[in-house]
Amino acid sequence: MAALWILFCLIFIPQWGVCSSTLEKANVPVSYKTLNFNLETASKSSYTTFVSSLRDKLKGTKEYYGIPMLPEPSKAKDPEQRFLLVGLNVTKEKSITLALDVNNVYVVGYLDAYQDRYRAHVFSDASEVAKDSLWKDAKERLLIKYPSSYGGIEGKDNPRQKVELGIEKLKYAILSVFGKQQIKENLEAKLLLLSVQMVSEATRFKYIEKMILNSIERKGTYKSFFPNPLVISLENGWQDLSKGVRNSNKGVISPAVQLIDPNNKPFKVDKVQAVAPYLSLMNYEVKKPIVSDQPSQNKEIAIDTII
Repeated sequence: MAALWILFCLIFIPQWGVCSSTLEKANVPVSYKTLNFNLETASKSSYTTFVSSLRDKLKGTKEYYGIPMLPEPSKAKDPEQRFLLVGLNVTKEKSITLALDVNNVYVVGYLDAYQDRYRAHVFSDASEVAKDSLWKDAKERLLIKYPSSYGGIEGKDNPRQKVELGIEKLKYAILSVFGKQQIKENLEAKLLLLSVQMVSEATRFKYIEKMILNSIERKGTYKSFFPNPLVISLENGWQDLSKGVRNSNKGVISPAVQLIDPNNKPFKVDKVQAVAPYLSLMNYEVKKPIVSDQPSQNKEIAIDTII
């Protein structure tokens, strides 16, 4: 019964807080960050608010050229500070909760239910903190046996370029897994692929957020789309882009980062001003020292001086 109330509080309460008294009784830390998104009533406005709130909860105190960066990983070792729980609601009875690692915005697992018993699913390559601390009250704890990388998820017959993104697609993916006695690996992998792109990647990239927003015509009317080559190259290049911005000198990225445009043509990004329209949250990166006869060139440059 405690597990039922925990999930109710984390997912169904329309506010972003938690039911502290219930969590305390169940020995669940009340300081877990939580956020919920109702797919049943999704609109452009609600999705924008959702993604903006994710960024606010994930970003650290530093930003470079106007782009916020994740906090230093060593500051998020405690379980309740390490993970952000994201509820995705299809109906009041059918919802899942994702766990995002705040160190990198990766999805490390999810919670669903079967016959009123909650099941925790965690990637086998997730940290020991994730395996040991997430959803302790779940009656079943299952390891996701394939890797959490794109290669591992796509390897279950779900290549990104052939999996449509959109509100209805995500709802259907949740319903294909929630409450099923035997979860098919390929359907679970599709759910995770959609969740990673529509939650984690949309938080990292305003370009991907915009693509999803464009697929929402109005509340209850949704389109879907296949991710174009630029979407996929941005997803693959997040760390390189973050390093490029962090180590840039006077707005110049060196070495340049190669991306693929929507028409599948390669192009190079060698200036921060070219990254700004795409990137909305940087991975944590340490500044590399610049060897120069002019130490003053090591200073960070405000974005309004180069755009």
